[in-house]
Order: sequence, then structure tokens, then C-alpha cells
Amino acid sequence: MAPPTGTRAEIVRRMLDSVPPGLSVLDEKSAGLLSSSTDELERISGGTAEHDRFRAVVRRGVAGLRPLDLAGETVLVTGGTGCIGTALLEQLAATPHRRIVSLNRGMTRPRHLVPGVEYQQVDVRSADDVGAAFRRIRPDAVFHLAAVRDPGAAEREVRRTVETNVLGSRNVFRAAEEVRAGRLVFASTGKAVRYFTRDVYAATKKIGEALLSGVTLPVTSAVRFTHVVDNSLILGKLRQWCEGGTIRLHSPDIAFYGQSALESAQLMAAAAERSGLVTLRNLQWPFSLLDLALGVRREASSSAPIYFCGYEAGYEAGVHPASYDPGTAGDAGPLINALESYSCDSILSDQANRIGLRGRQSEAVKVRIAELVSACGDGASDARLRVVLAEATWSALRACLHSAPADDLQRLGRFAASAHPGRAAHPDHLLVDDVIAEAVRPSGLAAGV
Repeated sequence: MAPPTGTRAEIVRRMLDSVPPGLSVLDEKSAGLLSSSTDELERISGGTAEHDRFRAVVRRGVAGLRPLDLAGETVLVTGGTGCIGTALLEQLAATPHRRIVSLNRGMTRPRHLVPGVEYQQVDVRSADDVGAAFRRIRPDAVFHLAAVRDPGAAEREVRRTVETNVLGSRNVFRAAEEVRAGRLVFASTGKAVRYFTRDVYAATKKIGEALLSGVTLPVTSAVRFTHVVDNSLILGKLRQWCEGGTIRLHSPDIAFYGQSALESAQLMAAAAERSGLVTLRNLQWPFSLLDLALGVRREASSSAPIYFCGYEAGYEAGVHPASYDPGTAGDAGPLINALESYSCDSILSDQANRIGLRGRQSEAVKVRIAELVSACGDGASDARLRVVLAEATWSALRACLHSAPADDLQRLGRFAASAHPGRAAHPDHLLVDDVIAEAVRPSGLAAGV
């Protein structure tokens, strides 16, 4: 076996230079070049260490959280047949309760049926069916997990994603208010840390958080999850590509966080205690996607080439440079942005924290969400739905900024003004700068100072 012809960085550079991004299919020559270079990378990589570390996350849990007291309460979970939903039902079933009901669309086969849980088929996209189910069940606590969760699928099925993640959440939240549930917990995503996004999945979850902020119930909470290892989309794709095909990575530099379904379920349960936005405080060291891919490839004894294809729909190249303030990021964790982290002083445990859900549902947000509902009902094109969704996301950002305390807003304004070394930034990032500046000026601070 020939020794590697260069360092890791040199091999990666050669791969990037020899086959440009953006190809849907590789020709035989390109595949051969990349396969040889991938073999070299595998020989100098850390073997399967990153893959092993990734899989070990499944066993990780959250210590120090008080068990949720549901004595005498009826609990309703939407999306309870999914990976996190099943883990949550197991957590809830282990506590004293009156009744637990899981509402499911019926499209996902349960990993297993949790003893003592009633399973009923209801599509959250139907306001009538959701309302009828809530009036029949009369839940005291509601955990809303039903969603389209695959960012790639969300880009291909925009209407289904908007109808499920936005209209479905709206239906569940309204029904919970109608029956005066005491607790409402919403499963969001770490991608919601972005001030603005055009990615359909992330945008619909940001709008879900905005909808939740307008709900008037005793406890309303959102939990942000990152990549859940137990049913990893990434791992599934890597294994499939290794069986025969091309391993398509957006970039050689991608790093991402992971958490377990158990951690996610524990956070959902903890979030039902009082209102706020809950995240894991310490997600440990992020995973290198390239090293994970090399480990999966080695374990599979695969010869599939790695191709750096560039960023595809549903996956952004990077967050706004003012998303994480070094002065607070260490305490707040990676799933909370700078504006949110300034008020992150309420710790659930040494592993999890909670911040306030600031008002994000202004009249403008309500108008945009109503436009989304109307567009779905009118059979609008995916292109039109994307436009209205983006407008709603901009409105949610403005509402969040204008509800922030003046000190926090001024701090963000100064940080954002210094975040770009120059003006060579993504156009949407420059628009975010403008929206932040627009919010800061009334408070007496010029954002450019």
C-alpha cells in the first residue's frame, strides 16, 4: 500500500482542486481520483475513533434534573412514535400520572409500544381533528414533537413542511389553549439560534418558537435539540453511500454537535416545570464530519470516494458572525445565540440551562403567519411559500430584537458592528446587520459605533 502523498490539509486541497463542487454525478475519472485521495486520508486518519465517540453519545444522559411530577395529570404527546417521542414516553410512563396519550399521524412505525400509553391517529395539520382530540382527551400537559425533521426533505417538500411544522404547531398550541392545559412544551432545533435563515426546516422551527411566545398558559417552554445520534440522518446517509456510491460532504471543515434521545427526552420533561427556552449547557467537543465519514468508511471496508460537493439546499454554510459572543458563549452553550445568552442566568443543573422566551410574536409576525396559512390553503407554489416564510422569519427577528432589554440590545449592536472584518459577507448576514441596527437606533446607540 503506497504511503500518503502529503499532509491531511494537502490531500484535502488536492481533492477540492481536482473535482469542483456542485456536481450531481461524478464521472469515472473524477471518482477514481477522489477514491485514491480518500484512501490516503483514511490511512492517516484516527481510524474509527470519531465514529466510536459518536456512537457512545447514545448512552449519555442529563444528571441533576428533578423528575417531573405528573401525579393526577393527563399527558398528551404529539409525534410519540418517533425516536425522541418514544424516549419521552418512556420517561413519562415511569412517573406517577393519570393517563398518557400519544397522537401520531400513523406514518411512522413505533420503535416499540410503551406499556400504558394510548396511541391514537391524528394528523396535526388538521385543525378540526386536533381540536376534537384535545377536547376528548382534555390534557393537563402537552408535549409537541410532531414535525418534518429532515432538512433535505424539507427543501423538497416545502408545503408539507410548512403545513406540519407551522400550521400543525399553530393547531396544537390553539387546542392546548382552548382546553386550558397547564403545561405546553415544544420541540425546536439548535438551528433556531440563527438570527435569520432561508432553510425551510430551520425557518419553520423559528416560527414555531414565535408562535409559542404568544401562547398564554401557565407553563410554555421550548427545547432546542441538536443532532440526535440514536436516529442519525448523517450516519444513515454515510452507511448508504459506503455500500455503493459517493460520500457527499458539504465541506471538509464541518463540525457539529450531537446528543442522545435520552438527553432530549429528559430535557423535554424538565422543560414542563416552568416557562423558558431549555438547552443542554455542555454538548462536549463537536464531531468532525470528515473524520466521522472516514471512520464509517473504514468500518465498512468501503472504497467509496469522498466528494466535497458544496452546500446544498437545507444546509447553510455558516451562521452570522455575531451569533456567539465569546463573553457569554461558554456559559450559555452552543444552542443559544448572543442576544439570548445575555440573559442566560437561570441554570436547571450543571448540564442544562433555561432562558426566558422573549416576545417574538408581534402583529407583523401574526400577519405573516396568517399569510402562510392562506398560501397553503390557496395552493401557492413552493417558491411563494418560501418567500412568505422568509418574510415571517424576518418579522420574528424584528419582534425578538424590539422586545429585548435596552442594555442587551446595545451590547448586541456593538458586537454585531465589530463582527465583520470587512463587508465581504453573505448578503443575508448584511441584512441581519441592518435589522439589528434598525432596532438599536431607537435605544440611543448607533450600531456602527
